[in-house]
Amino acid sequence: YLEGNNIQTFEGDLMEDKRWCVDINIQIATEYSKLYFDIETDDTGGKIKLGEDRILSFAAIDDKGKKYFETVSEHTDLEEKRLLSKINQIIGQYDILLGWNSSEFDIPYIKGRMRKLEVGGSQFWKVAHFDLLSRFRHIFRFDSYIRMFNLDFISKHFLKRGKVGRNEKIIE
Repeated sequence: YLEGNNIQTFEGDLMEDKRWCVDINIQIATEYSKLYFDIETDDTGGKIKLGEDRILSFAAIDDKGKKYFETVSEHTDLEEKRLLSKINQIIGQYDILLGWNSSEFDIPYIKGRMRKLEVGGSQFWKVAHFDLLSRFRHIFRFDSYIRMFNLDFISKHFLKRGKVGRNEKIIE
């Protein structure tokens, strides 16, 4: 287009990463596999500390509708290691992970538990991550109808139904 309109171009007009892609003919994907996920953690201690207490379950659904639900069958380090390995296996199949407050809670929590229990082979470096809470905060920061950004309020506002209620602790 540029040459056809007699516009002179220079290699320096491209950023280094773009020039590298052109030079070695990198093809960029146009479709990505997405996984929406959430974890639940042991809440018997009262206050949740990032990476301190056991992860009890992992739930996810992908962009094709495939659902995952993994739990610990007993409250042992060995069983949680099995769960963490399964989480690794699942996320390794996707291009993008999406979660609510996942950059501040879920992903650091999983990584912390993996370090503590010495579970290797983390797939997180291979997968892009998108935190839906931070995106909602950015998009709706000036919206007077959005007063809070907790998941219950947001789901009631957009879906007309809130989170599933529970009276017992998560561990129960």
